Amino acid sequence: MSIEKVQERIVENANLKASLVIKNEEDKLNNLMQAFLKEIQRDFKQKKAKLFEEVDKEFKRKAEIETLGLERAVLVKKTELLDKFFNAVMDELLNMNDEYYYSLLCKLIEQNVIKDGCEVLLNERDYLRFAKKLSNFLAKSYGKNVKLSERNINIKGGCVIIGKEVQFDNSFESIVKELRENSEVEINKSLFKET
Repeated sequence: MSIEKVQERIVENANLKASLVIKNEEDKLNNLMQAFLKEIQRDFKQKKAKLFEEVDKEFKRKAEIETLGLERAVLVKKTELLDKFFNAVMDELLNMNDEYYYSLLCKLIEQNVIKDGCEVLLNERDYLRFAKKLSNFLAKSYGKNVKLSERNINIKGGCVIIGKEVQFDNSFESIVKELRENSEVEINKSLFKET
């Protein structure tokens, strides 16, 4: 065999071995690259999932805050409406004509009068309007034991009855307050039905 042929064979074998080594290294590099890409994708998915979870939590937190704010605003509005309603009730009581007003005062007194001795107190306005008529009614109905006090009290309307050991507050403020306390839940249910 000639030197040239031997040289060719050596070169050929060397090229073949070099090709195998290069192929092997390329495969290793490819495998490393695939593993690296998979790791990057896994990290990306984890970071993306965590970010979405954080965004979702933040969204829910803000939604809860907004909902609470809206519920508070609705509650304030409901309270304003109820205040207007009960203020209108008070206005109706205060602005009824004298005949009805006097009749209501008499009924309030009859409801809680202490026959063995008490005093009926009015505000200044009502005292000036009804003192004589009411004094006559009390004298006729209960004698000397029940009298209209000359001292005035600070109420919008109605009366207060003071006995030796008890006191009855029949002021319009107390009546409307009690009405509100007793009916507010029912009014809320009927006016503000949850849908």
